[in-house]
Order: sequence, then C-alpha cells, then structure tokens
Amino acid sequence: MVNQTGLRLIDLIDRDRYELLRPRYRPILSRIRRERRVRVGRCAVVHFESRETALGHVQELLRWEGHAPSRRAQTLEDVRPLVPPPGELRATVMIDSGDAACGERISAALARLGALELRAGERRCASAPTCEFTCAGDPVCYVRWRPSAAFRAALQAGAPASIHASWGPIAALPSSTHQQLVDDLREGARRPLLLHVLADRNHHDHSPRTRRPTGT
Repeated sequence: MVNQTGLRLIDLIDRDRYELLRPRYRPILSRIRRERRVRVGRCAVVHFESRETALGHVQELLRWEGHAPSRRAQTLEDVRPLVPPPGELRATVMIDSGDAACGERISAALARLGALELRAGERRCASAPTCEFTCAGDPVCYVRWRPSAAFRAALQAGAPASIHASWGPIAALPSSTHQQLVDDLREGARRPLLLHVLADRNHHDHSPRTRRPTGT
C-alpha cells in the first residue's frame, strides 16, 4: 500500500523491534525535528515535515494504540497531510501562544493562499493550505509550497532564505533548516528512512558471525 505520504505499510516496524530501537532513534529524530522547526513571530511555529518525521509520529501512535492491520492503515492515512510528494514542501504550523483573537486571526490567514511566503534571495514561493485539511479556527494547521525550479536553484545555491508571514512577522531560516529543505527538494532524492538504517545495523550487530578456524 502506498498513499500520498509516500509511506507504506512495509515501512512500519513491529512494536517489539521499535521498542528495541527507540532509545537510539528518538534522540536522533528529536534533533532532526529541531532542525526543521522555525518560530515565526510570537505566536506560531512552523514544523517542516518529511517522510522521517511522519514515520516517527506513526510509530509513536501505534506504540500506544496497537498494531492491528486496520489501525496501521488508518494511521498512515491520518498522517497524509504531513509529508510532501516530490517537488513540494509541507509543514505543520502550531499556534502556541497569544490570546484567542490572535490565534483565530492567524489560523484564518493560514487557510488562505500566501499566508506564509518562502523567500530564497529574490525568489519567492507562496504557501497554500493543504487540500482537505482547512484550518480556519484550528491551532494546528497544514500548509504546502510548490517551489519553482528557479526557487529550488536559489535555495540550493545558498541564497539567504526566510519566511514572511502575511500577519507581519519575518523569520530567517537557520542554516540547518535551509539544508534540510535543500535535501528535501533535490531531484531524485529518496533518503533511506533512519529507522530502517538503525534496524539494519541492529540486525547486523546481532547476527551470528562465522568463527574463523584457529591453528593448533
């Protein structure tokens, strides 16, 4: 099964294996998430999503909700707004402070085109609300960008990048976030899922090794 997130049922690992890998996986995933997080003004945080962040979210949900086949399939469907298809960027925007009126104003803006404009040098790319997941009045919103080839080239060339919110604030992208987005947009990029890399290493580390004969 492949849905629009690019995640498949075979990308999930069972609960016992996940529990074994979790102490190593979670700290690394937390660092990746920090590198993909940008505060925009006083009230909102933009979390740029990826297949890896979505997989981590799914595995944590299944850890508590169980791995029944129907639950696994439904959870993959539930994270559909989180991961971009090739050539897109997607983000979860959390409205985490300010009064109710401020939150409603920001969420209403995020439900419209152009609420968050990405800039790379002179190139610009306006956000759109992720289809089917309108967020007016919701403190958790989902947005996407479809950068042009010129925007991608400017970003990859290292042009200063920033986020401009329609409600006022401007935030520069940290270099670590900048690089994450360059990697996301690189044509043909299909980075292996970190969780699977750790699983393969763990399997290799615990595989029986052939003992070499010793001389007498």
